Formats: sequence, C-alpha cells, structure tokens
Amino acid sequence: IHLLRHNCGGNEYEILYNLPGPELMTIDQIAMEIYDIDEGSRNIQNMIQFLEENGYRVLQEEMAGKEKKAMVWASRIKEPMVKLKQVIAHSVQSLENDND
Repeated sequence: IHLLRHNCGGNEYEILYNLPGPELMTIDQIAMEIYDIDEGSRNIQNMIQFLEENGYRVLQEEMAGKEKKAMVWASRIKEPMVKLKQVIAHSVQSLENDND
C-alpha cells in the first residue's frame, strides 16, 4: 500500500494498534488526523511512538480547536525529513484527484 489516508473518527488507534505487523509493514505512508482521546494509549504522543517503533519517520502538525488534535504524516520512504510532508501531501492530492 503506497498511502493509507486515515480519518476514522477516533478509531485510528484501535485500527493501527491491532493491525498485524506484517500487514503494517506493507504500508509505505500514512496521513491521518488524530485526537487525544485519553491518557492511556489513545493519544497523539503514543501514536507517534507506535509509528516510530514500527519503522516510520513521523511529522505532526497541531491543529487549532477545543480538542487537542494533530495532523500526522508517517513514512518509510527515504526522503529527507524536510520533504516528507510534501511527498505525502502530493500522494494525498493524487489520491483525491483519482477519486474525482
């Protein structure tokens, strides 16, 4: 899977945390909006740690609003970190254009 665009209304944690390792390894890039749901494992910092432990390089951008939320980009592609967000944003845009 080249790109997983993930926006599941808070279920991102359960989906990714429970994805078998071999299947997770097939995903090159992930783009998702996530929220801090609790102090346990369902928060932005724990998701970033999970992704890094599974071989991803991760960028996050906090988003304004009442709830703590962030846009998270993760990639296994060996691009310089400065270009990571651009590479994933381009992939998201291409996916959206394909769906039009």
